[in-house]
Amino acid sequence: ISFDEWCSQQKGPFLQLYKDCDRRVVLLNNKEKDNAKKIEQIQEIIQLADTLQKQFGFYTSQCFETAEKQREKMIVDLKVPQLKLEIQQQVTILTANLEKYSENPSEVQQKKIRESVQKLKTLIKKEDKGYNVLGEMVKLVDEVDKNMNDRIQLKILASKLEDARKAATDFAIAGTVCTIVGGVVAFAVPPVGAAIAAGTLAASGIAPVATLAAAALASGGTLVVGAVGTGIGYLKLRSDETSIEKQHGELNQKMKKK
Repeated sequence: ISFDEWCSQQKGPFLQLYKDCDRRVVLLNNKEKDNAKKIEQIQEIIQLADTLQKQFGFYTSQCFETAEKQREKMIVDLKVPQLKLEIQQQVTILTANLEKYSENPSEVQQKKIRESVQKLKTLIKKEDKGYNVLGEMVKLVDEVDKNMNDRIQLKILASKLEDARKAATDFAIAGTVCTIVGGVVAFAVPPVGAAIAAGTLAASGIAPVATLAAAALASGGTLVVGAVGTGIGYLKLRSDETSIEKQHGELNQKMKKK
C-alpha cells in the first residue's frame, strides 16, 4: 500500500487535513541514514514545491494580506458573542439613565449619556473592523441615541408649550383689564370706549373681526391699528399653542410605542 492510499483510508481530522492540502503530501523518514534515500526524499519535496509554484505562482504579499484578513475575520467572529453581551449590558445601563433623565432632565446628565453613546459606537467600530458582524449592535445603539434626541425634543416642546400658554393667558388677563377701562371710558368718550372694548374682546378671542372693525371705525380710526393688532396677536398665539401642542402629543405618543 502506498502512502497516498494509506492517507486516503484515514478518518477524522487527519483525512480532512489531507483533503485540505489537495492530497499534496510527502513521506519523510528523518532517521534515514542512507544518503541516496535522503537525496531522493529531498528531491521529492523540491519537485512538489516546483509543481505548486507553476500551478499557483509564488506566495506574494497579496496572498499574505488575504490570509491575514481571513485570520482577522476569524478572531472577530470568535469575539462576537462576548462583545454582543457586553454591548447589550451597556445599552441596558444607558436606557436606565435615559429614564432618569426623563424624570429629572439636566444638561450634565444629557452630556454624560451622549458621551457614553459615542464611546459605545467607537468601541463597536473598533471591534467590528469593517466586517459588519456587529451591525445589529450598531442599530441598537443608534436607537438609544434617537430615543435621547426624542426626549430632548419633547422637553423643548414642553417648554415652548408652557410659554405659549402663559403668553395666551397674559393676553386674556390684559384683555380683562382693558374691558374694565373701556367700560369706564365709554361713559366719557363713547367712540373711544367702544374701540377699546372691541380690541379687548378680540384679545379674549370673543369678538368677530366684523364687530372689531365696526367698533374701531366708530372711534374715528384713532385706535383701529391697536384694536386689530391686539386681536390678530391673540389669534397668532392660540395658533402657535395649538401647533406646539400637536407636535408634543405626536412625539409623546411615538415614544410610548417604543
